[in-house]
Order: sequence, then C-alpha cells, then structure tokens
Amino acid sequence: MIFLTFLTENNALEIAISGFASVFIGIGVNNFSSLETRQHDTENFRSKIGHSIEMLRIVRAQISLINTEVKQRIYQNINAEFDELEKFIALSIKVLGDEASEKTP
Repeated sequence: MIFLTFLTENNALEIAISGFASVFIGIGVNNFSSLETRQHDTENFRSKIGHSIEMLRIVRAQISLINTEVKQRIYQNINAEFDELEKFIALSIKVLGDEASEKTP
C-alpha cells in the first residue's frame, strides 16, 4: 500500500496513503506483540503449575512416609518431617501467590 505513494504527485494524497498504511502496520505489530505476550504468559503459567504439581507430589510422598512411621509407632522424626512439609507448602503458596500478586494492580 505504501508503494502507491510513488504513483502520485499530490503530496496530500501521499501523506494520506502513508498515514493509512501506518495505521495498518501499527495494528499488525500490536496484534503480533499481543500474541507473543499471551504465549509468554501461558508458558509462565504452565511452568508455575508444573512446579506446584511437583511440590504437591513431594508433599504427598512426605505425608505417606509420616503415615507409615505413625502406623509403626516411630515418632522421633515426625517433628522434623512436619517442619519440612510446612516449608514445602509455604514454597507452593509463594509460587502460586506470586501469580496472584502480579495480576493485582
């Protein structure tokens, strides 16, 4: 469309064609950047969900270990294991909480 300016000798028409073309160029760039931003946000969200799932798997394994020890009446490590569970849960909350705080203005 910008090449149409070469076919005219009227400066006002050239400016109008250039302005019209720049609007479409701006729309195209904006659409491309919004798609790229959305893709980045989606990848970031998937990453956080993946980390959270891994943390939940670790917590589940730790709970299973504690459950087995309680059934066997082995109590000496339970406090340390609960402290570790608390750290995993706090880390999971932080990973998911960061997503919520980024969305808040």
